[in-house]
Amino acid sequence: RYGEEPGTLDADWALSTQGHGIIRHGKATGGPAGEYAGTYFIQYYDEMGGPDGSFELEITQVESVYQLTWYENAQPVIKGVGMLCENALVVGWSHL
Repeated sequence: RYGEEPGTLDADWALSTQGHGIIRHGKATGGPAGEYAGTYFIQYYDEMGGPDGSFELEITQVESVYQLTWYENAQPVIKGVGMLCENALVVGWSHL
């Protein structure tokens, strides 16, 4: 979803690991105001609010579908696909 400041996104993500679900948060910055499509720097945070990974995030839009790629050291490491749902971009993703 859009962040409070223009060009930012607030990210919530979930992961199931060893039978337990975890939810974490992140903040994407540096993107265009009022659009999801663009290039961002995204910082994720652990359960204590400390840094827990950062990536370059590229979001492209093809009609009503969004394609996402997360880069680490200029190499793609995660791919995702998403769509808008009640004013939020909902994405499925997988490590490459």
